[in-house]
Amino acid sequence: MPDSREISLTVRESEVLDRLAGNINRVVKKKDILLALWGNDDYFNGKSLEVFISRLRRLFKVSEQVSIENVYGLGYILKVK
Repeated sequence: MPDSREISLTVRESEVLDRLAGNINRVVKKKDILLALWGNDDYFNGKSLEVFISRLRRLFKVSEQVSIENVYGLGYILKVK
């Protein structure tokens, strides 16, 4: 049985996860996430997004069913088996 402890997310983490979860097993363009959540896709916001993705990946690390993968040059995909 998976670990059933409750985990709190920041507002921004939950917004990023919501974008990915709305497109399970489909690529979500990095640019689309940046425009939707930050209003622009500049370099610094891109780095912030990468930090939030890293935090979410750490949370999902315990699961063999869920992962967030990079699609080089395009965006991210929330894979659910």
